[in-house]
Amino acid sequence: MLSRGGNTPGRRGRAPVDFTFYVTGNARYETGLLQPAVTPNGELQTTDTKGGGVEYGVYGGHDWKRQSVGLDYRGDYHYDTLDIGYNGTNQALAFEYSRLLTRRLQLVFQETGGTTNRAFGSFVAPAFADVNRVGVPLNELFDVRMYYSQTNASVGWKQSARTSFSFGTQAFFIKRESNALVNSQGWAALASYRYRATRRTTVGVEYQYFAFNYPHVLSSSSANTVSLRYSRIMTKSLTFDLGVGIYRLDSTGTEVVQLSPAVAAILGRTTGAAAFRRASVSPNFDGTLQYVLDRGRLYVNVQNGVGMGNGVYLATTRSTANAGYSYTGIRKASVGISAGVSRISSASLDLRSYNTWQAGAGGSYKLYPHVHATAQVDYRTFGGSDVVGRHGYIATIGIGYVSSTIPLSIW
Repeated sequence: MLSRGGNTPGRRGRAPVDFTFYVTGNARYETGLLQPAVTPNGELQTTDTKGGGVEYGVYGGHDWKRQSVGLDYRGDYHYDTLDIGYNGTNQALAFEYSRLLTRRLQLVFQETGGTTNRAFGSFVAPAFADVNRVGVPLNELFDVRMYYSQTNASVGWKQSARTSFSFGTQAFFIKRESNALVNSQGWAALASYRYRATRRTTVGVEYQYFAFNYPHVLSSSSANTVSLRYSRIMTKSLTFDLGVGIYRLDSTGTEVVQLSPAVAAILGRTTGAAAFRRASVSPNFDGTLQYVLDRGRLYVNVQNGVGMGNGVYLATTRSTANAGYSYTGIRKASVGISAGVSRISSASLDLRSYNTWQAGAGGSYKLYPHVHATAQVDYRTFGGSDVVGRHGYIATIGIGYVSSTIPLSIW
C-alpha cells in the first residue's frame, strides 16, 4: 500500500477517494517463510503455511480550499492452521496532511508506520524501496515481528510564480523482536530549490542528510546527498521526473575479524572484534514516468540510493526498478498489478550483494451492493546472497463488506 501502486495516501490516481471502511474474511496459503535460526545441520529452513483471517481498514481523502488530508489504514489477523509461530496481526498506516498557511507558505505532514511479522512488506503485494521512506522495512530477509515508523514534516515557500524552496525533516525507526537481528533508527534533513523554466518544465537542486544508528552493534552511518532534478509535464496525464546526483556515506562500528595464529593461541579463540571506519561515494538517482487518470495510475520507476538496512545488513546501497498499474473502478471491479527487481549491497560490512525479484496481481469485484470478493497472488525470491532457497508466494481469496458502493480499492 505504501509504494505498490505508487499512489499517495487516500488517492487512487489523480483524485482523492471518498472515505471507505471495509472488513473482509479470507483464506490464504504461503510458502517460503523463514526465521533467523538454523537446523541441527547448520542450514536455514523455509516453512509453508495455510490458514485464514480477517482484514479491515479505512482509506480515503478530501480536499478543501486551503488544506487536504489522505489516509490509508489496513489491519488484519492471520491464523495459521499448523500453529508454528506465524499467527498474529499486521498493521499499516499511511497518512498525509497539507495546509496552505499563507498564499506563499505551505505545511506538509506525513506519517507512515505499523507492525508486521512478514518480510513481504506488511501485506501481500510487492513493495519496493522508496528514497523518501528509508524507515519502512521493504527488503527484509526474515519473517520476524517488526515495528516501524517514519514521520516527515516539511515547509514549502513560494517566492514567486517561478521560484520555490522547501525544507523538511524526518525521524524513523525499525525495531525487530529477534535478538539475532539488528534494530535501526535515525533522522534526516532536506532542502530543495525549484525553478519553473517553462509552463511544462521545472528544474532544481536538492540536498539531503541522513543519520542512521544501530544501538545493538554500536554502529552508525551518515550520508550527504546532492542531486539535480528535472521535471516535465508531457501531457495533462503523462509526467516525467528525474533526479541525478551523488552521495557520500561514512560508517563506523565494530566487526568480527580473524585473529592471527599467535594472538589466537594467547587468547584461546580464533576471532575478535575490531573497530572500523569506512567511507564510500556512489551515484544517486531516481526517475519516474507516470500516466495518471482520475481513478488510475500507470508508472515506471528506477532508483539508486542509500538505505538503512534490513537487520543483517547495516547501511546499504539499494537499486530498484519496478512498474505497476492500479485502477479503482466506479461500477464493478478494481485491479492492481506490479513487478520489479531490487539489488541490495552492504555499504559498511563485508557482505555479498543480493537481488530480490517480486511480482503480484490482485483485484476486487462487487457481487452485490456493499459485498465484494477479493483475490491476490504474489511471488518473491532472493538471489546471489548467502540466504539460499528463500523464495515463495502468497495466495489469498476473500469476501467482505465495504461501506462504499464502488469497488474495493486494492492499493
